[in-house]
Amino acid sequence: MRAADLAHAAVWSLRSRPVRTAALVTALAAGIAATVFVATVVAGFGREIDRLAFGAYARATTVGENVMVLDRHGPPNLGDRARLAAELEGYDESAAWKSGRAAVFRDSRQLEFAVYGVLGAYHHELDSPIVAGRDLTPAEVEGYARVCLLGADVAADLKTAAPIGQTLRIGGVGCEIVGVLGEPQSRPAARYADAVIAPLRAAERYFLGEDTRRPGEVDHLTVFIRPGEDLTDVEMDADLLLRKLRGAPLSQPSPFVYGENGASIEEVVEQRRMLGRLLSTLAGLSLIASMISFAAIGAATLVARRREIALRMAVGATVRDIVLQVVAEKVLTGTIGGVIGLGAGVLLAWSASKAWQWPFAPDLLVAAWALVLGTGVGLLVGVGLARQAASVPPSLAAKG
Repeated sequence: MRAADLAHAAVWSLRSRPVRTAALVTALAAGIAATVFVATVVAGFGREIDRLAFGAYARATTVGENVMVLDRHGPPNLGDRARLAAELEGYDESAAWKSGRAAVFRDSRQLEFAVYGVLGAYHHELDSPIVAGRDLTPAEVEGYARVCLLGADVAADLKTAAPIGQTLRIGGVGCEIVGVLGEPQSRPAARYADAVIAPLRAAERYFLGEDTRRPGEVDHLTVFIRPGEDLTDVEMDADLLLRKLRGAPLSQPSPFVYGENGASIEEVVEQRRMLGRLLSTLAGLSLIASMISFAAIGAATLVARRREIALRMAVGATVRDIVLQVVAEKVLTGTIGGVIGLGAGVLLAWSASKAWQWPFAPDLLVAAWALVLGTGVGLLVGVGLARQAASVPPSLAAKG
């Protein structure tokens, strides 16, 4: 039987029994849709949990002074940041932070707020929209400009309707307000809601008052890694690099601590993995059930077609022809079920992401496997049923 004739016979057979064909397609598509839906939802859920719990720290490590080391090497500094940028494998960008508290004067009132001086890619950690004014420019961040951003709580406490362009006195020195932050979008960003953010060098020189650190020394560095890099490996490489800079041998404790949020990140990641395993197990059971239904409906359909098969063999069809036609039918049905299941799963996951307001994260690998699985299940079931159909003598099949 030629390929064209085989395809025509398979299509004709499926169209002649629309209800049974629809039942076959639905049985397989339901399981594949559940698998694709779960994979996409788990990926989106994981991204949203990471964003809410850790914000930018989900792909970053912090470098701070290890105060437990007796042979003190001092806090990290801007030279360390430059060295990490130049030599650390997996490095993407970084920020240097120095903080303190200062008296803020506004309209004859004195309040006290945290003041953060920052240099570098600070916007990831703020994780708050600019609701008024503008962000700090790169030139301002790198220099000594006396400009500042107000956290949402600071702006509310100052009770100023339109502070943009006005002067805020921090420790007696004026600072031009260029922007106001909105509500933080992640838990770590909440620390900046009750704070004033200024360029690091300006904060050192004008706003932090009695600063115990020397110029260039910072409280901590935040190092962001490239997507796909292993955070633990990056931290180990950073430690080796900074040890070499400070002359701290491996036989001694590290002069720095890394990833202050690491333990909690690992805990949340493990919880997410457990939830993903649970949902994947349920989706797997659904897929198995759908494949069993697919095979059962296919077997029932074949039993109902025994007289048709006997008639075809009586007029000259060979066992090979019957086997090829049944296999072609089931492969075609499985492929259609895979495509429909893939589309339904992606559509449901997209709808869920919109309703639940978290990222839509389709997994292309799962999508590919859905199509392969649909075709593969159709092929396996088709081969088994074809052998069964071809093994029945035409005389017995004709009796029904």
